[in-house]
Amino acid sequence: EPILVSSGDGIAEIRFNRPERLNALDVELAEALLAAVSRVTADAAVRVIVISAEGRAFLAGGDLAHFRRAADKPAAAAQLIDPTHAALRVLAKTPQIVVGSLKGTVAGGGMSIALGLDLLVAADDTTFNLAYARVAASPDCGGSWGLPRLVGFRKALEIALLSETIDAAEALRLGLVNRVVPRAALEEETAKLAARLADGPAI
Repeated sequence: EPILVSSGDGIAEIRFNRPERLNALDVELAEALLAAVSRVTADAAVRVIVISAEGRAFLAGGDLAHFRRAADKPAAAAQLIDPTHAALRVLAKTPQIVVGSLKGTVAGGGMSIALGLDLLVAADDTTFNLAYARVAASPDCGGSWGLPRLVGFRKALEIALLSETIDAAEALRLGLVNRVVPRAALEEETAKLAARLADGPAI
């Protein structure tokens, strides 16, 4: 399954499950994300949603092989981006708190998705790269909206235009993430935070 979903004690976890491709977003994964988000946000028992990933990376952006194979590039982009944007709109509107659990590579659409979540816990091996400039594209998945609101307009332009890699410590300093924890403790620390939030007010 491209997405793994589990729930209990008021917490639902949506887990990217394409580790062999660093969870790069393809059409199947995008559609599965929308289905999973729709399912957990409709569950009245869920108070906190955790977005995480299998393998050594959170999400390495869109799967560029999908675009290379396509004869109609704009149609291929819509096929991938439309369900992803629909999922993000649902998450943006839900009263449930959404926590991202990040590790390894967080690039392109993966970084944009992460920036749109409510709280972010990052492993100390996490690296961020907006990456769109490397493929002559403008940020999708809300990246161009979220980034300047976190780091300011000038710094956002630098991050977007230069596509330099940002390590976990710098991400914390810039306010891109809330916490940085040892990689080995990522799941435990994310679970603690989610449980604390789930024990708090529902709205």
